[in-house]
Formats: sequence, C-alpha cells, structure tokens
Amino acid sequence: MAAAAKHQPIKLSFERTETLVFDPVPTNRAMARTALGMLGFQNLTTTSVFGESSAALGERMYDLFIADVTQDAAATCGLVRSLREGNVGRNPFLHVVLMTWKLEGALVEQALNCGADDLITRPFSVDFLGARLRAHAEARKPFVITSDYIGPDRRKARPSQQGGTQFEVPNLLLAKGQDTQWSEQSAKAANDAIRETRTKINAERVGRCAFQLAFLAQSLRHSFKTVAPLDGDLAKLEEVAKDLGRRVEGSAIEIESLKLISAMRGEIAGAQSGENVAAHVEQMEKAAGELLEKVNPGRARADLVQEVATAFANARTRRKA
Repeated sequence: MAAAAKHQPIKLSFERTETLVFDPVPTNRAMARTALGMLGFQNLTTTSVFGESSAALGERMYDLFIADVTQDAAATCGLVRSLREGNVGRNPFLHVVLMTWKLEGALVEQALNCGADDLITRPFSVDFLGARLRAHAEARKPFVITSDYIGPDRRKARPSQQGGTQFEVPNLLLAKGQDTQWSEQSAKAANDAIRETRTKINAERVGRCAFQLAFLAQSLRHSFKTVAPLDGDLAKLEEVAKDLGRRVEGSAIEIESLKLISAMRGEIAGAQSGENVAAHVEQMEKAAGELLEKVNPGRARADLVQEVATAFANARTRRKA
C-alpha cells in the first residue's frame, strides 16, 4: 500500500499562484492568459512592455514568470539573469518559463545560460503547458552557483565533478499548490525561506567573485606577455568587481573589501587608458589576492593562490586541447 501511495501524483491547485506574463503581442498575451486560466491560475498580471515586467517583479512576490523571447531574447534573458542574481525582483527563485515561436540554437543557449527553468515552443496545447508546469513544481531542480551562473542545475554529473555548489531553493509553485489553507503565516515562512536562501547564495557568490577576480587578473598578466589586454578582459574584471562590491555591502568585511575593490577598479581604469598597462595589471593581481584572502578568513593565502594557479593551468590545458 505504501509503495502504491508513493507513486500517486501530487494534487496541485494553482488558484493562489501569483503569475506575471510578459508578451509584447496582444494576441499571444491573450492566448497565454486564457491557457493559464483554464489551468486554474487566477492571480495573473500581464505586461506588454519590457520595462513594466522589471518593475512588476519588484512590486509583488511572484511565484511564476512567463515571458516570450521571440522579439528580444537578449533583453528578456538579461532580465532573468538579473533576477537570478538578486539584482531585480523580490523572489529570485520563482519559476521562469520562456516561450518562443522559433527554436534556434543561439536562443536555446541564451535561455539555458540565463537561469530559466524551461523554454517552450509555440504553439502548444493547454494540456502540454499544464504538464510542464506541474512537472517543474513537483520536481524542482536544485540551483547551482558558479562564477557565471545561478539557476537550475541541468547537469547529469554531480557538482563536485563539474564545479559549482548546489542549493535547494524555495518552491512557492509547489508550496501554494499543495497548501489549501495558505495564510499570512505561510507567506511569512516563505519570505523567511527566500531571505535565508538568498543570504546563503550571496555568501557563496562572494567567494566565487573573489576567486574569479584573482583568476582573471592572473590570466591577464600571462596574456599581456604576448599581446595587449583586450578591452573585453578588462570589462569582465570591472563587471565582476562591481558585482562583488554589491554583495559585500552590509557584511563584516564590507569596509576593507570595498577599499580593495575601489583600488582594483582604479587599476582597471588605468589599464584601459593604455599607459603603464603592465604595472596596472600587477597591482590588480595584488588587490585580487588580498580580496580573495579577505573573503576566506581562516584560510592560508598560499593555499588560495595555489588554487587559482591550478585553475588557471587547467584552463590553459583545456584551451590547448
């Protein structure tokens, strides 16, 4: 009897689910709204302008975001990436389903790399959409955190084999779907879970940003021996430094870290000027090493430096292969 019960499907109701739908085409937007209504979704907000979606995500705690990427995949996927990184919206762990009329390789790569849960090709039936949403609610993939990605872990191998750290994240699509008595207390528990998970992921990302800065600085120094640093390399360093600066705010290491980050960004700007580039790169690497040590208290700097050197050597080996 127990075995039979274990395989029974979970009963879900989407009446309490808060859903945001973005689609610039009125007909498509209406079709999506109708399909969701037939599946029991009652709390629906629709937007037709990209900026409205970004604003709406910050105004309400949504559980599901459905967005069409046919017209502007780069902007929409960029919004999803910002959402996952915690820079936009109130719930970085809401389910994200992207929709498109054209399934192309570049689009699939963008959707996977931005952290979306699913990419669905139009046209689709109501039953198909319902089956996909129920599957995502019932079997939410854990999130993986790497230097460049936060989102569902779709890999078959374990994180220890491919890099990255897994986190179980709040699943409000399932929680609300199962809880027929969703209350203020339930909402508070959900908010607490989101806040706690965000804190854990932010701490993980701080360490990865610091490691990435040290890696990029070392890579830049080695490449500068043969060719001048590319603007793209320096821009990436600037991007990671700014991200790290945001993530250490309010932490015990904020003041010291922000000083080092400011110094590093000054060296980046100096290198971009094209003058004394080698000296600027050397100072970048020094600041990056100090940052790495700062966000890893209790660890020997020599060990941290060795980890960066090993990662750099492995990367060079892969490029040659």
